[in-house]
Amino acid sequence: MEASFFDAISHPAPDETALPAWHRMLRRTALALFDEAAPMEPDVVPLVRQGEAVPRLVRARRTLSFGLNGYGKDGATLFETLLLPAVETKKKKGRAA
Repeated sequence: MEASFFDAISHPAPDETALPAWHRMLRRTALALFDEAAPMEPDVVPLVRQGEAVPRLVRARRTLSFGLNGYGKDGATLFETLLLPAVETKKKKGRAA
């Protein structure tokens, strides 16, 4: 997986028709590398450290996932760079006066 990722980014940017597939590969590879580098399994993370490590890892993975799916400032930049359509976000409703 890592080899195909580095192979893909070492070539010139794909044409617009290949960008969605390239983005899916990027997302899948980035999340797999995160999971490999920051495991959350009980047998890997000592029980004493789980209380502090696991919540941080969950937040970090969620942030990475949101960005890879086009949300937030980094996600918008990624989608703009990949020439993908911007993600439409729901507008927050204000409180009624």
